[in-house]
Amino acid sequence: MIPIKNAREIEKMRQACRTASDVLDRVRDLVRPGITTKEVDEAAADFMGEARVKSAFLGYRLGHRVFPGNICISLNDEVVHGIGSQRRIQYGDIVKLDIGIIQDGWVGDNATTVPAGIIDERTDQLLRVTENALAHAISVAREGRRVGDICAEIEDEARRNGVVPGAIRAAESTEDGGVATSNDDTSVSSPEIAEVKESLRQEREHLERTKNEANLLQRKLDLDKRTVYSNPEYTLRQSGKAKLKATQNQVAEKQDEIQQTQQRIADLEEHLQDLKLNPNKDDAAEAFSVIKPEEKNEAYWRKRFAEIHYRLRMAQSELDVLQRELNVSLLIYDPNPQKALRENVTRNEINAHRKAISDKKKELAELRGQLSDLEDELRHAGGDPGWSRE
Repeated sequence: MIPIKNAREIEKMRQACRTASDVLDRVRDLVRPGITTKEVDEAAADFMGEARVKSAFLGYRLGHRVFPGNICISLNDEVVHGIGSQRRIQYGDIVKLDIGIIQDGWVGDNATTVPAGIIDERTDQLLRVTENALAHAISVAREGRRVGDICAEIEDEARRNGVVPGAIRAAESTEDGGVATSNDDTSVSSPEIAEVKESLRQEREHLERTKNEANLLQRKLDLDKRTVYSNPEYTLRQSGKAKLKATQNQVAEKQDEIQQTQQRIADLEEHLQDLKLNPNKDDAAEAFSVIKPEEKNEAYWRKRFAEIHYRLRMAQSELDVLQRELNVSLLIYDPNPQKALRENVTRNEINAHRKAISDKKKELAELRGQLSDLEDELRHAGGDPGWSRE
């Protein structure tokens, strides 16, 4: 049986919920590409300490398992109850924050979903519709209503706005190789469809690269800000601020590029769907023509070398950022556990960063080996050595 609260108890509950909401507002402002989920979790603990409240989640026990986080933080298709870790939030991620606090013996709990940068249209629609469904559910949660009635209202609201429960996961399952529908590529194909599919593949690959570049630039910008604003000499000189401005412009340009690429992908997906629904019969016969193998000419070799040179540049850039991040951590680390906790840097975090640096160095060595093998392959094929240069 659920005990009925009196006016004083309801006011206590309301105050706990207000405090939880204040903490959530501060935590959501921290969400950005490059920050780790553990850093967000530890900042939330600081905010709770300032409000003189405790986490309702930390230490929660279920059997022999104990929840180790101060909040629940989940990325993308993770539903709930994620635990802060060394994983970095990437540009385009959606971040679910669940904040629960205990104040005067009462629990306040609230949650939200925050996009890190610009997100694709389908995900943005999902966030809008589910937020509207929540608001609608709150409006109908009244005395005398059953919980099942409220759940039905949520589903009806979602369906009215074009989101069918389970549709998002079903679509992702099909994209990942799940059960084919009547519009699957095996049932309808043509040279034009193949061309659009290839354009989609290239745009998605470009989007992934641009997101990675934006994430790396944001991490570099965070490091540069720390350098400029923590050093009076840099602050007084215009060169430091000019460098920050240049990097900020680069981040903004990448964000614009991501948005434009997402729009092109959406347009291509819509065009592909139209082609599948309305195939051109004249093109259908051409769909079974023999695909010629790619000719190993100058364009072929330059493309392969450009790919590996790009991967080498990105790996080296990330290694440089990782090394700078480690140096910053070492500067604020203190072997005294109490001080280290206050600074949000622990020995485990430093060791994890060192491992990431070691792994990135191994990746660079492997890429250099692949570059050497590709140069040998070009030489044996009788190609011009100049094709290997950028």
